[in-house]
Amino acid sequence: IGKQTTADGVVAACKRLPGLIIGQIESDANGEQLGKFITMITDAVTRQLIRIAEAELGPPPCNYAWVALGSQGRFEQSAKSDQDNAIVLSNKATQADDEYFAALARLVTDGLDACGYVYCPGDVMASNPKWRVSLNRWKEHFNRWINVPEEKALMHANIFFDLRCVAGEAQLVEKLKKSVRSAARKNEIFLALMAKNAMNYQPPLGFFRQFVLEKSGEHKNTLDLKLHGIMPIVEIARIRSLAAGELRINTRNRLRAAAKAGEISQADAASLIDALDFIEKLRIEHQARQLQAGEKPDNHLAPKELSPLVRQNLKSAFSQVRISQAALLNRFHLA
Repeated sequence: IGKQTTADGVVAACKRLPGLIIGQIESDANGEQLGKFITMITDAVTRQLIRIAEAELGPPPCNYAWVALGSQGRFEQSAKSDQDNAIVLSNKATQADDEYFAALARLVTDGLDACGYVYCPGDVMASNPKWRVSLNRWKEHFNRWINVPEEKALMHANIFFDLRCVAGEAQLVEKLKKSVRSAARKNEIFLALMAKNAMNYQPPLGFFRQFVLEKSGEHKNTLDLKLHGIMPIVEIARIRSLAAGELRINTRNRLRAAAKAGEISQADAASLIDALDFIEKLRIEHQARQLQAGEKPDNHLAPKELSPLVRQNLKSAFSQVRISQAALLNRFHLA
């Protein structure tokens, strides 16, 4: 990737990624290892596209940081990932400077899409001027989300709390994170609303521990392992770490830091990490089978593909998530 001098060259290099992912899975990489492996490649692609864009546009007119969000920000990408990114500009940036960064963002996001990292459906990308602003404006965004936590603010907070500098001036991002860490920890109402909002992601278990499957459509009779298995754990970890005054970005590190601070029990944190490991393993094995068959990878697994023992273990993992969600609600007196 680093040898490419054109976006087309980077796109051609990325065609090797499915084969590399299959190789990693066949080498028995776990979900955490694979997430870091794929994310490091995404980071390399992003940085090279930025270098190519800067070579075309000339040097940037002021300092800036290119920020990864979502699963890329958390080092938790899978074989199916869209792009979530933003730009933090120096406070010295002018309106005229934004013309440069608008062009840069367009070149990079278009390049990422061509490489297989499809455009964010919610337009959370640096090409959106709303997510390409100065450090002070970013601080204002976060302060508003934290202090006036309406539904849309909570949605944005969930995405942007996973921010990580991929290229440019890392100090801009560190200053932003320092400001956010302090504001979030002090605001129990905001954290309680985030906890309530996190209950939108429910493990797919019904009465008598039966799986609740998709009822219709393309993915009928399947489980969405990301939406109903992985995301609830991601949400719990994010809220628990913020309550502990931590702004770690990786889900496992968030749980470990929250446990160390006494925000969550060591046993609960360890059980959630085990559940995450197990669900991610099922997801990557499912995606590997799809890649080998020449299909587009997704997060939808049919339980009938699993052995009775694996189905039982998956139900246990979902049950642990449900227990941890109840504990989170109790922590903020919402139960």
